[in-house]
Amino acid sequence: MVSEPAVFEQIPTKHAVVVNVLPETSESWSHRSRWHNELHAAIERETQGRIRDLMVGWEDQMSIVEARCDAYYAVQLSLCAARAFLDQSQAKPPVRLTFDVRGHWLELFIVSAAEAVETERIEPPELVFARS
Repeated sequence: MVSEPAVFEQIPTKHAVVVNVLPETSESWSHRSRWHNELHAAIERETQGRIRDLMVGWEDQMSIVEARCDAYYAVQLSLCAARAFLDQSQAKPPVRLTFDVRGHWLELFIVSAAEAVETERIEPPELVFARS
């Protein structure tokens, strides 16, 4: 028997956090997978082979895009493709794009244009950088 993916809901208590597992329907999981496959295809189409190791997935309510490339131009193409895809899509989750550009990491956060207008200010998660 195949178990369905789960959505986790955190319920704060006085001393600990209890996690309830809410079953996700196969229809919503299928829709999310299809959406991410289409985002993956849009980025590949726009970058025309300029990126490698492209991975698209999700974490919590955020879509995640990770890739490697040799030039920041490929990052620009990926960003434009993701923004265009997000603007034309009915589902509008925030997207985190993380790139390794010849050993230099770049992380970008985007939201749909409609959500950006509705939101006064969007705070990205706190990032901690280690010096080598």
